[in-house]
Amino acid sequence: MSETSMLVQIMKTCQPLPATCEACGESFACGANTGGCWCGEIKLSDAVREELRAKYGRCLCRACLEKLAVASSVEILESGQGDSELGTSC
Repeated sequence: MSETSMLVQIMKTCQPLPATCEACGESFACGANTGGCWCGEIKLSDAVREELRAKYGRCLCRACLEKLAVASSVEILESGQGDSELGTSC
């Protein structure tokens, strides 16, 4: 295999994958295979992450994760637990 064809093969495997959000049904490009996954950037509590894993088998779009992050933060602040409950990884 030539160097060029190897590079093309690598580039094909590093493209964001088409996906559909299980929460809202919107199409989006999942960047998990490219190192560009937003689920590692959005802060969600451990409890919310556990709920998501139990409820969904696939990725959610950035908008849905951001809505959950806001709702999770409000719940934590209202309960008086503070930022120590917020996580940062999938």
